[in-house]
Amino acid sequence: MAHMGKVELPMKATARNARLWIYYSPGDTWVKLTLKPGQTLAYGDSYSHDEGWTSTGSRYTHEGEHLMLEWFSDGTDCDGRLSQSGTLYCAIGKLQTKPSIDGQHMMPEWQELNSRQRDYAAETMGY
Repeated sequence: MAHMGKVELPMKATARNARLWIYYSPGDTWVKLTLKPGQTLAYGDSYSHDEGWTSTGSRYTHEGEHLMLEWFSDGTDCDGRLSQSGTLYCAIGKLQTKPSIDGQHMMPEWQELNSRQRDYAAETMGY
């Protein structure tokens, strides 16, 4: 029998769905998200209030062994405009490890990759 060489079998997919609870503040409710490997889910909200306006957004991306969360918050209040954003990640196996503030849900153990803040009023005052 002739030697045919090494045969490589297709790799078994090991990535699993990412399931986590998030607090959706515009609806004042908890929502369970499920993302398949490679899937992205984004949402945002904007509204006016008595001191100005607020705009927020989040984007969750399932990247195989971990979930990425990119977020932003922008708005004005009595102190002026403040913009914040950042990127967090969590291993798929740690998406339900920390209790929520109300104790009703298990939350991800997020790790911060980066964060930014811009305080427009502080810049105007030379800080």
